[in-house]
Amino acid sequence: MDGVALRLSNIDRQLVDSYIREITMLGELIQGVEKQLASHAINDRRVDLLLGFTGIDYYGALLLLYEIGDIKRFRSPKKLVSWT
Repeated sequence: MDGVALRLSNIDRQLVDSYIREITMLGELIQGVEKQLASHAINDRRVDLLLGFTGIDYYGALLLLYEIGDIKRFRSPKKLVSWT
């Protein structure tokens, strides 16, 4: 649609503008949360260790840590793998 202008009614233009504002706001909120997660990940040595595995980024590492919880609740590595 390069160079093509759409003619919208007044109400349609208001709706489109409203949706664009909402999308922009949600994008900014998502960026803020991503920055907080990255900041948290940088300060966690366990995340650094998990980043050594192929295919795990900081988000995946945090998710794993959250899902596993306190690793001491598993009596052995075998129990952790079995739970997983």
